Amino acid sequence: IKAALSAWGDPEGLMTNFNSTQVGLERAAAFFSDLPLGIDERQLAGQKQESLEKLVYMLSSGQGKLRGAKLGGIQAMNTWRSVILASGEEPILRETSQTGVGTRMIEIIGAPFDSEEAARKIHLTASQNCGWAGPAFISYISKMDNDTIMEIYNYIIDTVQFMTKSDNGAHVAAIAAVTVADILLECAVFNKGKEPADSDVTERSLAMAKQINEEIVENEPPDVNISAVKFILDWISMNSLSFSDKGYKEPRLGFVNVYDQVCIFPTALRTALEKEGFSNRKTVKYLSDNNLIETVERTDKHGPTNTVTKRLDGHTVRVIAIYLDKMQLHVGIDPEEAPIFEEYKGSETSF
Repeated sequence: IKAALSAWGDPEGLMTNFNSTQVGLERAAAFFSDLPLGIDERQLAGQKQESLEKLVYMLSSGQGKLRGAKLGGIQAMNTWRSVILASGEEPILRETSQTGVGTRMIEIIGAPFDSEEAARKIHLTASQNCGWAGPAFISYISKMDNDTIMEIYNYIIDTVQFMTKSDNGAHVAAIAAVTVADILLECAVFNKGKEPADSDVTERSLAMAKQINEEIVENEPPDVNISAVKFILDWISMNSLSFSDKGYKEPRLGFVNVYDQVCIFPTALRTALEKEGFSNRKTVKYLSDNNLIETVERTDKHGPTNTVTKRLDGHTVRVIAIYLDKMQLHVGIDPEEAPIFEEYKGSETSF
């Protein structure tokens, strides 16, 4: 972060850390406005995952919270157009993070320097040599025609899209923007006299884009819905006795209707998902859309219902009926190799 921020000024003055309130970071971003903002030490935020994700949404939106004024009306809204650079020893993205968080950021895992000696030198030289590369870069691109920059960007985004084969348009666009900036930076600062169209310039920058993509693919958490499906399978396995009629234990979470269908009480599933940080409504809809649970068509226009009625000990109960084999196959697990309720295999019903 210090190396990056030194292009614009003393990096110590352009940095803050995660030991800040949301309002504090909002005002810092607005104060720097068009300058990059560095946020260090992610671990200072602790395990407040929800707060971290709110920060990602807020900082990426470019505007602060709408607030009322004491004497009526509204306060002037804080706004910014900035690149936010954050670092830490722990990731921001978690398996329970919503998809929108991942599309608003590029998270790369790796050490910035090969040795402590190199790190020590950058701490020293970043403060001693700062504030000139940024203005030189701005001076260079301000002399370029906008259409020329867009031509470079369109070429790069097509190349990155082909290179990554990614369906995540936000990540493709972000990588392309970083790559275009790297190409222009090479011509403006590091290798004056070079042109953006020079093959050696674009090749180096595209090699960087490829490495960024590989780091994202390798370290990016799975889709939150897939993570939720895996959690449900693990949760059923850990609490199998709470579903079994062969000596079940309290609390009763559901029952096995047939070998590959597990009926879960809706309240029990919602409690488990929300405790883990997943959205119950979003997860159940995903299960329904992918035919992983039994649904019943309704006569109204609201689509199928995700809960069905079953018989348990002579009583009618409403449950979410999960197709266990389908769920395992959905996340790449062979049901034959990892049966959860093997004792019911071949039986028509357990109740």
